[in-house]
Amino acid sequence: MLEEGDCEWPIAPTIAEVFHLVRRRRAIIQGDLARWLGIPRGQLCRYENGRLPIDPVLAARWASALRIQVSAWLSHRHSGEP
Repeated sequence: MLEEGDCEWPIAPTIAEVFHLVRRRRAIIQGDLARWLGIPRGQLCRYENGRLPIDPVLAARWASALRIQVSAWLSHRHSGEP
């Protein structure tokens, strides 16, 4: 689950920014996460940098791999709160 201190942006973060931050804070390397998701590491990097859109199916798999709930990001994102 996304924890209170996991988001520290002045505006609502993108889902890619949330996933990137959580991965780094949990000391998960890109290669491991890419393997868990079944994608190449370079593709994971492009997702994290916002160069590729994250579809809902991948978002759900990614959230599951990081053990966070996408709904936590969605409610934060649509509340207008930082």
